[in-house]
Amino acid sequence: MYKSIISNYPIELINSDKELRLNAANIKSKVKLSYAEAFAAGLAKMLDATLLTGDKEFEPLSDKINVEWL
Repeated sequence: MYKSIISNYPIELINSDKELRLNAANIKSKVKLSYAEAFAAGLAKMLDATLLTGDKEFEPLSDKINVEWL
């Protein structure tokens, strides 16, 4: 059911593979982030993507990943 709803939006579902899980765990071990936030940061790093956020908890990572502050 959710796939039909998501397909109406420009959203891509990414499977959590071992590389992403290890990347997120590494980030979480160094920065005070929730597990979900660590995944967002890890994915942004892996894809060399820009993370859009207003969450100041990402400030320690701003020199390691691209962050655009909202």
